[in-house]
Amino acid sequence: MIPLKLTVEGIYSYQERQTIDFAELTSGGLFGILGGVGSGKSSILEAITYALYGRTNRLGNNDRRNYNMMNLKSNRMYVEFDFMNHDNEVYRATREIRRNSKNFNDVRSPIVQFYKLHNEDWTPMDHSNAEELIGLSYQNFTRTIIIPQGQFKEFLELGPTDRTTMLKEIFQLHRYDLQDRVGSLRNATTVELNTLEGRLMEYESVSEEDLNTKSENLDELVKQLDIIKKEHEGLDVKYQLWKGLKDDYTKLQDNKGTHENLLRQLPDIKARQEQLQTYERLFAKFDRLIADYKRSVSKANDLKRKHDDTHKIYDSFAEKLKLKRDELEKLMPLFNALPEKRKEESDLVLISQIIGYRAEIEKKKERQLKGADMVNNAEDILRRTTESIKTLELKVNQFSNQRYESKVLVELDGWYTQNEVCLKAIDKSEKDLSIKKKNLEELLKEIEDKKISIENYESQFNDAISKLAEREQKINSQKDDFLLKQQMTEYASALHDGGACPLCGSTEHPNIVSVEDVSQHLGVVASELKKISEERDALQTMRNLAVLLANQKQEIELQLSDLKNVLIADKESLVKHQSKFVWEGFRADDRSGFEEKKKESYAIEKQIANLNKELGNLRRVETKQRQDLEKYKKLLDEIKNEEEALLAKIEANRSNLKVVSFDAFSEYTHEYIVKHSLNLKNENDKIENDYNELNSKIVNLDKQTETNKAILDELNRQLSSAKGELELLKKDIATQLSAEGYDELSSVEDILATKLDVEKERNEIQQFQTRLSVVQDRIETLDAKLKAVSYDNTQFEKYEIEWIESKKRLDDQNNKVVGLRLEIQTLTDRLKEKQQLLVQHGGISKRADNLNLMFNLFRGQGFVQYVSSIYLAQLCEHANVRFRRMTRNQLMLQINENNEFEIVDYLNEGRTRSVKTLSGGQSFQVSLSLALALAESVQTNAKADKNFFFIDEGFGTQDLESVNIVFETLLNLNKENKIVGIISHVEELKERIPMTLTVEKDGERGSLIR
Repeated sequence: MIPLKLTVEGIYSYQERQTIDFAELTSGGLFGILGGVGSGKSSILEAITYALYGRTNRLGNNDRRNYNMMNLKSNRMYVEFDFMNHDNEVYRATREIRRNSKNFNDVRSPIVQFYKLHNEDWTPMDHSNAEELIGLSYQNFTRTIIIPQGQFKEFLELGPTDRTTMLKEIFQLHRYDLQDRVGSLRNATTVELNTLEGRLMEYESVSEEDLNTKSENLDELVKQLDIIKKEHEGLDVKYQLWKGLKDDYTKLQDNKGTHENLLRQLPDIKARQEQLQTYERLFAKFDRLIADYKRSVSKANDLKRKHDDTHKIYDSFAEKLKLKRDELEKLMPLFNALPEKRKEESDLVLISQIIGYRAEIEKKKERQLKGADMVNNAEDILRRTTESIKTLELKVNQFSNQRYESKVLVELDGWYTQNEVCLKAIDKSEKDLSIKKKNLEELLKEIEDKKISIENYESQFNDAISKLAEREQKINSQKDDFLLKQQMTEYASALHDGGACPLCGSTEHPNIVSVEDVSQHLGVVASELKKISEERDALQTMRNLAVLLANQKQEIELQLSDLKNVLIADKESLVKHQSKFVWEGFRADDRSGFEEKKKESYAIEKQIANLNKELGNLRRVETKQRQDLEKYKKLLDEIKNEEEALLAKIEANRSNLKVVSFDAFSEYTHEYIVKHSLNLKNENDKIENDYNELNSKIVNLDKQTETNKAILDELNRQLSSAKGELELLKKDIATQLSAEGYDELSSVEDILATKLDVEKERNEIQQFQTRLSVVQDRIETLDAKLKAVSYDNTQFEKYEIEWIESKKRLDDQNNKVVGLRLEIQTLTDRLKEKQQLLVQHGGISKRADNLNLMFNLFRGQGFVQYVSSIYLAQLCEHANVRFRRMTRNQLMLQINENNEFEIVDYLNEGRTRSVKTLSGGQSFQVSLSLALALAESVQTNAKADKNFFFIDEGFGTQDLESVNIVFETLLNLNKENKIVGIISHVEELKERIPMTLTVEKDGERGSLIR
């Protein structure tokens, strides 16, 4: 956040409106706001935090903040703050509070409005959330941007929990707070796992055995279905033949009944056909004539009504036109005299301007005298400043010749640092290479100890497995022989006279075979087979180990190759880097000598910087003085030019007078002439407006009168034409009535009023005739078909019963087959689903275990605290760069195992002690170092081009040497794109700070900014 401008009014001791332009203050990187105790310096910071957050460090809600912040002599408090955020976008925050005019103690709620600068216009925003724009809460804003008086050490003395919370917000460490997210994933995974286990319970009865049993049953059912289907097909042929006979017989009876019914409707159909013909003939001759006649009667009536209405309107406009022409005739004398009156009006305006120009000329002459004195004084001051600048420039040139170029020192420092990096990289690569070689030796020794040949382990394994398979086949063959003998023994022992042999069926057994007992041999065979299985498992284990060791050896060899390449590259980088050492007066192996020369050069640089700072101040003063001188000269020239322009305007106005003499009004005041001119203008405007308005109205009335006259004539013509058309239609209707034999038109209208649906009637008559013809044809066809055939309904019913029973058996059997097939398909699908669910269950179960482990890692923000400790250690390391320099390497800041700050005291053998034991000056130094380190981290995190913060205390606790070190640190911040504002009552600082703003306290007017 970079401040741009602050405007305050009626807040604390600021009674009058005061504005601070930070753009000029921050141009040097370091600026000061100085003033005596109680002058209102710290109120500037409170105004900024109040404008942004509506809060201040000094007053809370319970302290009646709005009442106590408002100046007691003011009835309005207003704060306006313009700033640029880390995205280089410009915003304005305003807060306004007013006092109740009837109750002094009643201060109303603030009116808050934020704006954004867009195309050089301030666009109101729909919110006033400063945290969203700046990226910091109020608490962290007052710890990293604006540090109020009395709270500079707050970050240093914060407890671990509060400090972690602060770091979490500033560096967005909440992204490492994964407990809830992992917990949510764990819960979701647990629900998913429980759901899967519940679904798997539904598949407990699903098995391969059940599927095989149902498949066997299906084969049997299909065989039975084929037998039933063949029996049904033979019976179906007879049934379909008799069914066809029955259908034809039934159709013949139905068609005869339909034919009798149609014959009864025939007379009515003929009557409807005659009525339709009469309606169609009359409709064709009279429908259009009757419609045209009615339309003509309606048209004639409408025209008569419009004619009467238009005649009344025409008479009204003619009367109004006569009245307006009479009014215009009375106004004409005044309107004819208007040109002369306008000239008089214009002359009075010119005379009033002449009198005003004379008064301005007198003021210009007084300003010319004062301006000449200011130009002379400014030229004398500028001459003295220029001489001082030349003296300082001579000193700077003398010192510049004694120092090394900063570019050379920076390049050398970078070369030495890179050289050390290259050496460390080589050392690390050699160590890594040595470790990896040792790992390879240990692995080779392990392979040797276990007597594993990893080069041809696969072929050895296959040979051994093949031999085991041959042995196993041979033993299994022996086992089959022994089992056969054992079965023969059982058969022989079961034979007895009269009983049938289970092998040949004979009941006589003259020579029963004697077979030895093979039980012992079977035991030996089983033992051999078990041994072969164990040997196969041992071979598989050994093969897996050989694969593992071979992969490890290959991986280590690849890593060794990579490390060797890295070492070669590191050595090449070192040689290449050392070849770039081209600086005379320095040695590549003598960094300490370089550091000594750099220290000497920096001492000279510091003297030059002090001189340049003084020179810069003088040049800014010189530039300001030159600008003032040019401004004074320019103003003086402008005043002279303005006076000459006024004299020219007076002469031009006098020459432009037409009817009025200037002398006649030279004694009157400017106000009198202006008033007289205005009255005359109003009279002239009224005459002109009245004339124009009457003219406009007459033109409109004349136009409307003529328009209505033309409309009236046209209506007369149309009315005459409509009457003639009506007479012709009457004659045509009478002719047609006579031709058709009707006396009255009403007789025809009655027939046409029936609105007969001609198309529908014609279609219904046609459909009747067609249907009658079709039925007659069907009767003839069926009579011919059934003439040589005899139909027996009893025989048909017998075949029908047999066919239905056969069809039922076929359907029942088919349903059984289909049902069993569906069961088999469902069972097959469920077996697949079960396998898929088991696979999913294994994956999700493993994921649940991993999430439980992660949840335990992230529980209680443990990971956030771990990350914050890393950030805190980095902050501590960055702060020590400045803190050790400020304390001349006597003190160092570190973090203990409890994430608390403590001090390492090198004056006491490097022992540690609490930060609370530091003196006031030391506390300021370490707090400043921490604040700078925190600001750097915030700047890096926000990716801002510049960073800014205020210091509101501290320099009163420092001795002269410490102040020098602190100021050198702050001045160097400008090179790092940092801007620092210092608020202090120490007057001596004014000479050391490039840009300062002074706050003074006036007894009557309150705090004033100079």
